[in-house]
Amino acid sequence: MSWAKQVQSLRAATVMRIDLSMRGMQIVDATRATAGGLTDDPELVEAVLDEIFGLGPLEALLKDTEIGEILVAADGSINVVRDGATAMAERGFRDAQHARRIIDRVLASQDLVLDAGTPEIRTTMGDGSKVEAAFANGQTTFRIVRPPRTD
Repeated sequence: MSWAKQVQSLRAATVMRIDLSMRGMQIVDATRATAGGLTDDPELVEAVLDEIFGLGPLEALLKDTEIGEILVAADGSINVVRDGATAMAERGFRDAQHARRIIDRVLASQDLVLDAGTPEIRTTMGDGSKVEAAFANGQTTFRIVRPPRTD
């Protein structure tokens, strides 16, 4: 790709990010206007922005350095492993389709597609976390294993 085409592609991607950011803020503002002040709650605003720009309920879990593993069941429920103990996460996916959209987002960032033709995928996220996703009988499960802490 020529230098000019690279610049044009980068410019288009930047404009798209700005547009998405503005749309996200419009959604938050609209929610604030109709929710009777509920969006003054920073956790709610963060959850909306995580859903639009990030990985939904996984965002907070990926920021928590105490979590070593994230397990997502076919129904969208999330369990986490902290210091060898497994517990249900406070926030989960709304349903299996919500979970599937998020894992598809993770995999699409690496040009990977989970389907009947490729029912198992193992890959690494940008932060070094290992992702294992499986598709069987029309259901998706996945697991994220964080790199060991170095503190």
